[in-house]
Amino acid sequence: MPRDYAKKKTPKKTKRGASRGKKQATVPMGLWLFTAAAVLALTAGLIYLKWIKQPSATPVTQVAKQPTSSAQTENSSTSNQVDEVPFYDVHKDLTNKKVEIPKEDLKLPDNYKKYFYTMPCGSFRDPARADELKAMIGLTGNNSNITDVQWKGETWYRVQLGPFNSKRTAEKIRHRLQDNGIHDCRITPHLKK
Repeated sequence: MPRDYAKKKTPKKTKRGASRGKKQATVPMGLWLFTAAAVLALTAGLIYLKWIKQPSATPVTQVAKQPTSSAQTENSSTSNQVDEVPFYDVHKDLTNKKVEIPKEDLKLPDNYKKYFYTMPCGSFRDPARADELKAMIGLTGNNSNITDVQWKGETWYRVQLGPFNSKRTAEKIRHRLQDNGIHDCRITPHLKK
């Protein structure tokens, strides 16, 4: 059967705001009853704890042991009395406490200050590359030295920081260099003469 394409069919008019084919979800009545019962039970429990059941104001106590001999039976009326648990104030106990460390533990080791530390950061055949690394180290606020080293008949240019009296200062400078992108520095200890 032929169709008439010249006449367009108008769509059916629907009420505004009406949903098409979707059903609204409803909450079952049992869920409402369960929620109401739970709220009432919680409220009743809180009222019971707050107003009906009064907590005892007496501290926790310990009962003394029973006397074993006949001489102690006369004093049993006084010994059966309840002993109170002592009250501890930990903060006062700790602030008034003194700690003594033995002098042997405070002594520095025998090899203390026997070492000094250097930090070589690179070794190059080309002196221009050594100068470049020295300039990068200088931008971090540290001074470095370039020393000539003969190795297997060739001249190498070593960029080195130090000497440092403590390893801690050398580590501090090495971390600053690592933060600025210079990662090849190693700390080497040397024995003082």
